[in-house]
Amino acid sequence: MGSGQIDFDFAQGIFSGHSYLNEYGLVSGSQISGGGIELTTLGQISSQDASLTGTAVFGGWDGTVTSELQGSLYGPDGQELGASFSGQNADGMSVTGSIVGQQDSALTPANLSFANMTQEQRFITQISEYARGSLTWQNSETFLFRGYSSDQSGGQFTISDKVDGRANFRTYQKTFDNTYYGTQDVTLELYQTGAANSQLPLTYASFGHWQGSLPASYNGPAHEWFVYGFQTPSYALDNRTGSASYEGVAYGTGMSNSARYDVSGTSRMDVDFGSDTFTGALALNGVETVTNAPVDFGSIAFSGTINSRASMFTGDFQAGGSLGSAISGQFYGLQGQEVAGTFIFNTPDGNPMAGTNVQGAFAATRR
Repeated sequence: MGSGQIDFDFAQGIFSGHSYLNEYGLVSGSQISGGGIELTTLGQISSQDASLTGTAVFGGWDGTVTSELQGSLYGPDGQELGASFSGQNADGMSVTGSIVGQQDSALTPANLSFANMTQEQRFITQISEYARGSLTWQNSETFLFRGYSSDQSGGQFTISDKVDGRANFRTYQKTFDNTYYGTQDVTLELYQTGAANSQLPLTYASFGHWQGSLPASYNGPAHEWFVYGFQTPSYALDNRTGSASYEGVAYGTGMSNSARYDVSGTSRMDVDFGSDTFTGALALNGVETVTNAPVDFGSIAFSGTINSRASMFTGDFQAGGSLGSAISGQFYGLQGQEVAGTFIFNTPDGNPMAGTNVQGAFAATRR
């Protein structure tokens, strides 16, 4: 038993909750509490009858069980709720439970999507499988950016730092003091979410590009691509079966010994939840940044495995013939409605752009 908070976003028709619990032995009466003993709930609200359907993730002393949840809002204005859940994991651990609650205007509602941001939100940015930074949303035009390493300048960006940039991105430029380089001119591009984006109106995931100037003796500027958003909770996809397809966009930077390219294109990712695997491809083209000459990188295939318990995926581009490649990312949205990740590969032999190193980010929505 325990207590917690459940938040509703009626515009998106979703809910999400979390409670810390105590476990009691039915025979001994002993009590167990502490980290990892918790209940996460998430799902959809029916606009027709106020019913709740979704997932309950129970984490206890003996393991974790992901189960289906059914319930409803009650009262003339949905002031109260009730729901029940029951399930079993592969080790035979069973869970049955129920939740009840009532509306409390004294609580601070959590942000559940980019569509309805009402509170400051700190996002963990993923640069690669292991490298992380942060992006804190303070309001629609104010952000705090922290990079992966100390030589990557960052801080607060406001509307006064906003400049014209490429379509469907918000672009900011600012100069920061830097311990290594004295000062560093930084450009921060954030892919637009929602209806403001005419290309791919994302609700839960996004990505960005940080670029920083370097002294003349360096082969610069430095750059990093990253993804961020409302990550799918751990274990929320653990009992998912079947398959899903995602389609979206990809952006990046290409570099060879003699040239640099702005890269863009489309992304496709097919997930098999039964085997915890995925395949996909990026179809990319680019423009040389000095001459504006167009180039075609073709379609580069990738594959890998998903960690449904962590709602993450990792793989590489060996299917496309390139070595030293990597792709990693995260499912976003309460039930994995979107995916986003970062990638790096060397364009394979046989491609007109063979040897060009391409790094970037992609995002896609479930079809």
